[in-house]
Amino acid sequence: MAARLTRKQIKFVEAFMGEAEGDATAAARLAGYNATGSVLRNIGCENLQKPNIAAAIAERVAEDDGGLIMTRKDRQVLWSRIARGEVLDGDRPAKMGDRLKASEILGKSQGDFIDRVEHSGPNGGPIATLPERTPEERNARIKELTAMLGVLDDVDAT
Repeated sequence: MAARLTRKQIKFVEAFMGEAEGDATAAARLAGYNATGSVLRNIGCENLQKPNIAAAIAERVAEDDGGLIMTRKDRQVLWSRIARGEVLDGDRPAKMGDRLKASEILGKSQGDFIDRVEHSGPNGGPIATLPERTPEERNARIKELTAMLGVLDDVDAT
C-alpha cells in the first residue's frame, strides 16, 4: 500500500475489504479498536474519512477486483444467458420464471421500459401554479411579509 498506515489501520483496511464486507463498524472491531456500539461506529466512519485509509481502500479496490464485482456488461451477459436458457440450474436449463425475470431485468437495465407518472390537480384538472412575478413584485411581496412579521425594514431579493 502506497499510503502510510499504522498496523491497526492496515488491519482495518484488510477487514473492511475482507471479512467485514464493507462494514466500517465491523472492520473497526475486527481491526482491534477497543470500543463498542456507537463509539466503534464513529471510529469506523472516521477511518473511512482519513485520506491515507481512503487511498489504501481505493488502491485495494483497483487491485483486488479479481472479477468479484460484476460490471454492467458482466450483468447483462449473465442475464442474457439466463434468459436464453444457457445457464444451468443443476443439470437443467434455468426455469422459465427465472428466464422471464432475467429478461425483465435486462430490459429495465437497458431502459426498454419507461415508467410514466402523470400528475394532475383537483378533479383531474391542471396543477395550479403561482403566477410569474417580476423582481419588483417579488421584492414588494417580501417587504410586505417581513413587515407583517416585523423582521426587516430593507429587503432586496434580486
